[in-house]
Amino acid sequence: MNKSLIIATAAIVVCGIASAKEPSRVGQTTRLIIDLSGPGATTPKTLFGKTKTPTDEPKFPNQVTPLGQRQQFIVGQELRTRYYQDAGFLNYSYDISALWIQTTFDAQNIVSTQAHLHGIYPPYTNINTLNDWQQRNAVPPLDNVLNDQWTAWQAELGNLALLNGFNTFPINVMGADDDFILNLSVDNCPAYKKSINDNWAAFENSIQTNNKDFIGRLAQFAGQTTLDLKTALDFCQYIKWADLHNVVLSFDFTSDDVSKCDGLNTQQNNFFVTQDQALNFIASNQFLTQTHDHIKTELGKLDYKETHFYKLNAQKEEHAVSNDEKLRNNVDQKPNYFVMVASDVNVRLILSGLQGKTSADQSNLLKSDTHPASLLMLELVLDKTGKLMVEAQFNDADIQLGGCSAPGPCDAQTFLTYLEKQIALVADVSKACALPSQTVLIQ
Repeated sequence: MNKSLIIATAAIVVCGIASAKEPSRVGQTTRLIIDLSGPGATTPKTLFGKTKTPTDEPKFPNQVTPLGQRQQFIVGQELRTRYYQDAGFLNYSYDISALWIQTTFDAQNIVSTQAHLHGIYPPYTNINTLNDWQQRNAVPPLDNVLNDQWTAWQAELGNLALLNGFNTFPINVMGADDDFILNLSVDNCPAYKKSINDNWAAFENSIQTNNKDFIGRLAQFAGQTTLDLKTALDFCQYIKWADLHNVVLSFDFTSDDVSKCDGLNTQQNNFFVTQDQALNFIASNQFLTQTHDHIKTELGKLDYKETHFYKLNAQKEEHAVSNDEKLRNNVDQKPNYFVMVASDVNVRLILSGLQGKTSADQSNLLKSDTHPASLLMLELVLDKTGKLMVEAQFNDADIQLGGCSAPGPCDAQTFLTYLEKQIALVADVSKACALPSQTVLIQ
């Protein structure tokens, strides 16, 4: 087996992209960060049982691997360096009022979020401790807990709540059917599903025709005579998992096989982007709406409690009894750092929406291969004159945002004008998705 893909951290170089911001944020006056990443490396979503050693076959599909956790942790560590050590923007220790953490209803994204956050706020940053009285009274309601083992645990923990001082983080997760910010997909948007289904056969026919020999080779590896495109893509993911994790399979694949698998996956991603663009960038509409309101608030043109973000996350619970229960989340204080994890496809769809068709077509970003823990960063910063600027990077390559003349820093008002036009393309997401009439989204 030819080891063609060794990735210990998120890929930060995109071929064909010359512009990249210097990683250091020393001297940068930061006002707001949106940190959106794809999941770390996972086990394949389909297990084909082709490992040479049977015990190497994963027990569960679609689960973040230790390698994937390490990737996200290192990404988080790098972001801590940039925004705490360099820019002085993040606090030393975790502050619930400063960070908003959100991901989709998906185990791989939740685990990736946890690992990412442990990189930003590693155990040594936890400054919350127990005094002697609290340590003695940290007794759970379990029979026979006051024993020698309990005493040993107490001694080991000392004044720390958790072993080694590990932080805990409240991760906000919407139900899969209700998440139109990070998870608009065929599962919750009938119109998007129809567009995918209506155009899939033509897309598959094109891919099968142009990649006949390679898909035939994959079928031979899989022990089958033919593979439909979805199975071929799943088998490619299986090969990529084996390559990345140094697992020997029962057949010998090459670096060229891995490269061609990347190509198939990229073509599928671009197919999804094309369908979304035909629906006026519906998949990124709610993300762009929140981004628009964040920028408008920083420009002093919108009160925080009038933002889409606040209205969505401060909804009263239907059966709330006490005042404390009426707010779903602690959002009274405006966060200035947003940590989000979504599927690789949705990260691409959001990137497409941020760029718009013209900028997206001019860049190579959406044509680049997908890597685990890919990172999309959006920064609101003040330039030397005090003017609010917005800039974004995908795997550290500068993005030309929609309405902006070049990759790199762009006047925030210019980007805001673009967002207003882009958002207006879909006046009502629920209607555009052809959702049942009783479904109402906060716009």
